[in-house]
Amino acid sequence: MRLIKNGYMKQLVTKGSIENQMNTEGIKVIRGNYDEKELIDRFDRKAITNKIVEEAIVAGKGRHHWMFFCINIEHCEHVCQELNERGINARYAHSKCDDSDENIEAFKRGECDAICSVNQITTGFDAPFVDYIVWMAPKMSSAEWIQGLGRGTRIFPGQADCLVKDFAGNIVRCGPFTDPVIPRKKGEKGGGKAPVRMCPQCARYQPASRRTCSECGLVFPILQKITTQADGSDIMGEKPADRKLGILNTSYKLHIQKGTGVKFISIDHIAEEGEIINEYITFDKKGYETYKAKQFWRESCGGSLPKNTTEALENIARLKKPSALCVEAKKKKGFYVITERHFDEV
Repeated sequence: MRLIKNGYMKQLVTKGSIENQMNTEGIKVIRGNYDEKELIDRFDRKAITNKIVEEAIVAGKGRHHWMFFCINIEHCEHVCQELNERGINARYAHSKCDDSDENIEAFKRGECDAICSVNQITTGFDAPFVDYIVWMAPKMSSAEWIQGLGRGTRIFPGQADCLVKDFAGNIVRCGPFTDPVIPRKKGEKGGGKAPVRMCPQCARYQPASRRTCSECGLVFPILQKITTQADGSDIMGEKPADRKLGILNTSYKLHIQKGTGVKFISIDHIAEEGEIINEYITFDKKGYETYKAKQFWRESCGGSLPKNTTEALENIARLKKPSALCVEAKKKKGFYVITERHFDEV
């Protein structure tokens, strides 16, 4: 992944558990996530928590700042208790804890080794030194899973990666950090489990297409059929190298979306190989579309941003035409995904 290679993000190393993986088979799903009561009935038991915590402590050797994601408040407190009983200075943070803010600040100051939580430390939590995340909360929501993993991706001096110990099996249901499983509407094709496998020897997760374990070197048996393919060499979902295409010419024209009447700028890049790379940008819609348009304008022109698409078209001559574009190796929905623009000589 480009952000990792360029030093903007830590690598996530994801492992499961050979002996203590949390089996969610048969647990009811309500509104897109597991039923909390059934999860607690099955997993919030002292014998189970003891075994998972003991394995987590062994796996975390050499890691200094730990985060545990738990099922609910009671489970969170039980996990924290087991950690403290084993000499790990842990605190918890949840919605009914009066000391949550202080416990989180104590963790940031390095006054405790681990912080246990339910949802309070998934978003808006700034602690880039986190180097170990333990998931004891099974999820079906890719958004919650990715938000939690994000706590371990911030760069920090001396840290090359963050270990993710996924007892809950979330990586299988929700996908790698950079290639999460996208929820599908009823009747839509696709979705399902992410094409990953756990090494039966070291518990490292990796793309199902790998022939050998990236950590211990174990040779996997050949899979006869892989319905979807995870590209890349690690569980971050790293994709094949981008293609760099020399651009001969770029043209712009007005495009009006059928049904909505929204104005777009249709952009055609003619590559040296004869391929055409299409883009559509608009300043007349909210959200991601406008963000993408602003990003394009800053890269291609700089200066003040147009107030709308009409103004952008009036100032189209200000845009620099790229000499080369980097695109992802595979198209998405028939379109190239542009990852970089070059305005110098190829």
